[in-house]
Amino acid sequence: MSINMMCLKSFILVSLAIFMDYIKADSLPVISCGGSALVKEVRLTGCSKYPCLLKKGKKFTLEYDFEGGEDSSTITNSVYGIINRVSLPFIGVNGAPACQKTTPIDLRTGARAINVPSCPIFSGQAYTYSNTFPILSIYPTTDVTVQYGAVDGRGEKIACFIIPARIA
Repeated sequence: MSINMMCLKSFILVSLAIFMDYIKADSLPVISCGGSALVKEVRLTGCSKYPCLLKKGKKFTLEYDFEGGEDSSTITNSVYGIINRVSLPFIGVNGAPACQKTTPIDLRTGARAINVPSCPIFSGQAYTYSNTFPILSIYPTTDVTVQYGAVDGRGEKIACFIIPARIA
């Protein structure tokens, strides 16, 4: 094997290791708050441990992987900031349709479908939800408990988890 080929293979292995470490860094422990689905993993850009720092004027991408617990024809975001035990809806995210942001995962390969809205949701099927949203400048600078999830057409919880955070 030539020196160039060995260097290329080493470069690829090191790059892959760095990339895998980067992916793992954004995975957060799941703090469940109920729902029929099993939330398996939560990822938030720029956050590898709680509390997450949410900077005003910045956009964040949140992803979570879940397994459907009950069939549902539609899903809607249910997103609140809890400050001093008062639940405040996240403007522009709470109440928004979530089907277009949710894609099925192939259980055999683990691959996500691309640009395939997933509604209806089926029990036992794996999905990834992904949404990019801004932290508005009108939000107060404070510690906040983010309650993020989805509800079905009847308003019943499908998925729900907590993200301890600080808005700054």
